[in-house]
Amino acid sequence: MPRCPRKPKKSDIGKRGGWMEPRRPRVQKVTLPERHMFVTEGTKTEPSYLYGLIAELAEKLGNEVRNQITVKPEGTNTLFLMEKAEQRLQNEADSYQHVWLMFDLDDFPHDRFDNVQFRCQALSDRNRENGYGPMYHAIWSNQCFELWVLLHFSAMDSAILRDDYYDKITGYLKAQGLCDKYEKTDENLFSYLRPQLKTAIRNAKKLERKFKDSPPSRSDPCTMVHYLFDEDAFGPYIL
Repeated sequence: MPRCPRKPKKSDIGKRGGWMEPRRPRVQKVTLPERHMFVTEGTKTEPSYLYGLIAELAEKLGNEVRNQITVKPEGTNTLFLMEKAEQRLQNEADSYQHVWLMFDLDDFPHDRFDNVQFRCQALSDRNRENGYGPMYHAIWSNQCFELWVLLHFSAMDSAILRDDYYDKITGYLKAQGLCDKYEKTDENLFSYLRPQLKTAIRNAKKLERKFKDSPPSRSDPCTMVHYLFDEDAFGPYIL
């Protein structure tokens, strides 16, 4: 016959380690990302994708993270993108630790396309040496952001026409029952691609290694979007 549990002594109740002490749930402190500003050349695809990324971060870390990340769709060409970013920093009351410039090759002169990356590196080196100021990141795509989208479904070895990107992406999205046609303004773009994120990162890194000795303008196809998910960026919160 099973024995009844003994009545607890008053000295046991509330005692640390006592069997009557209620368990306290462990509270894990969430560290919010540093402050980031995204300045995008495009006003449709890149912002839509970034808003999806921010939504997942907010779901995991809380809505406060939305105050840590700002998206500025400029709708300007590569030549003025850096200038716009620097103007934004002057007008912002709060400081940013990271500034991300997202842009495509499009039809702009190759030297200007390359110079954005060189300028970002120079500014980051200067700020690192001085001990203050944001880090600048050139997140370029050659030819277009749609390369990053396509890399979620397929590896790429050679350049294709821009219209072919749209057709291929539509085919993959339809095959998976996600949507009937790829749209640059689709607010669900990030969630569509999320399950294949690690595949896209792996494919993008493969292309980066292929063109490691070439300037951005001569690296087709190649994209730097995977750096958003680096260990020093949003990787620890997403992957």
